[in-house]
Amino acid sequence: MASRANLFWMIFDGILLTSSGTGNSASRGFNLSGAAELSHVTIRNFEIHDCYDGIWAISGSDNVLIENNLIHDDAGEHNIYVGQSSGSSGTWPA
Repeated sequence: MASRANLFWMIFDGILLTSSGTGNSASRGFNLSGAAELSHVTIRNFEIHDCYDGIWAISGSDNVLIENNLIHDDAGEHNIYVGQSSGSSGTWPA
């Protein structure tokens, strides 16, 4: 099994994401749930449309900044979903 990477001190800026229109959960716009841990990650100036969900970040996460994004016409339940994985304690500070 491949190990999951940690994302620390990364900035994602100015990206246009659109889906092929399948409308299933595999077509998430910006999916960070494969990361083992997210810390000090910035997601800004995106346009995301026609995906299942816009931004998906389910990991042990802290200091995630999501700003100035346009997310529309998604088929799923969430435009932005940020949470914790089952392995994280949910307490702050970690």
